[in-house]
Amino acid sequence: MVKMFKPVVCLGLLMTVATSCTIKPGDYRVYRVAVHGTSLNCQFKNPADYTEDTYFDPAILAIYASDDNTYFLEDGDDAFYGTRSGKDFTFIGEYQHVREFDDEDMPVYSKDFRTIEKLNTLYALNITNKEIFGTVTLARTDSCTGSEDDCDLVGVNDRVCADVYEIFGSEVDDADIDYLLAGEGLGGGAGDS
Repeated sequence: MVKMFKPVVCLGLLMTVATSCTIKPGDYRVYRVAVHGTSLNCQFKNPADYTEDTYFDPAILAIYASDDNTYFLEDGDDAFYGTRSGKDFTFIGEYQHVREFDDEDMPVYSKDFRTIEKLNTLYALNITNKEIFGTVTLARTDSCTGSEDDCDLVGVNDRVCADVYEIFGSEVDDADIDYLLAGEGLGGGAGDS
């Protein structure tokens, strides 16, 4: 009797693990996560005031499937397109903003110039049962063709850099969608740049 019971228990455990990792169309998984910057090369911090910290910031993420091969991650006000390979999920977002400045319209500037701001967001996440962990990388490429004063005035200077954050958390049981929409994401989208 014991020999028969053991395979049934293992089969039940296997079915639970297999179904808990699958996000199917119609599923909406909500995750409460802690976020910590591991490499913040884009952040402008005054070294006299800041050295480092071990604080984690709280955030809420949600993942849903629109079909069997298409996934989306919601992060605050932004949604990112993603793919899946087993337990690994990848979500990407690309943003570019070009502004033209004309000294005839705005005589405060020394000449005609333009700025280009680019932000690429990459989430690399692993979901195992209810646990979620991974990283989000925010890669920035900004350029300004004006003078240093012009670029300072519009707040865009030449830079190529990336911020990397680690993410740890777990799925929230029976999450209320209103609670999710009121929550804050990681700030990885274009509206937060």
